Amino acid sequence: PSSKWTLGHVIQVVVVSVVLLLVLDARSKVQEASATLRLYKQEESDLITQMTRIEQRAAELQSQLRQIRAAQHEYTSEEGLAKTRAKTREIEHQVAQLKSQHMEQNDQVSNLEAFLQNVARREIASKYGIGSVHVHFDILLVADAPTNTHNSNTHGTNGSGSGEYSKLTIELFEETPHAAWTFLQQIDNGGWKNSKFIYRPQHMVLAT
Repeated sequence: PSSKWTLGHVIQVVVVSVVLLLVLDARSKVQEASATLRLYKQEESDLITQMTRIEQRAAELQSQLRQIRAAQHEYTSEEGLAKTRAKTREIEHQVAQLKSQHMEQNDQVSNLEAFLQNVARREIASKYGIGSVHVHFDILLVADAPTNTHNSNTHGTNGSGSGEYSKLTIELFEETPHAAWTFLQQIDNGGWKNSKFIYRPQHMVLAT
């Protein structure tokens, strides 16, 4: 018997196709956003490394400057004093240049951090909605001496052993979007599956 396509069948195929395209597009955008965040985070890390090197070099020059000034009284001739003053001016100039570079790179880091926060905030709002995000962990409570250890799973509990099943909810605030986005990416990549939460005295919880 020959199959007949009704208008309802066609509409169903169109709807499924559109939904599939939207899902693929959303996934592509999330991957693109994640790649962008990683790229700029690496650039931020490189800038901070450069700033650390500048600070170290500036400290070395300041140390040389103190040594030269401390040794000035040992020079009795005008020629020796002139050389000392010239060396001092040269080092002071280098220190000033390093401080200028440090300030410029500090501004770049601040701009990158603001950019990362804006991108993360936009992606979180696009995927999860505006406002704080709640992450629910399914956990298996297991009493381990001397502390209490809880096996967790954000996508269903796979823990073994006896104990009570419960939930742990973590609220991610929109005031810290990049930290929240990083945590959500770790969850999406399976980084928190079968993790453990260890309860410590004074209401402290350690995640391992």
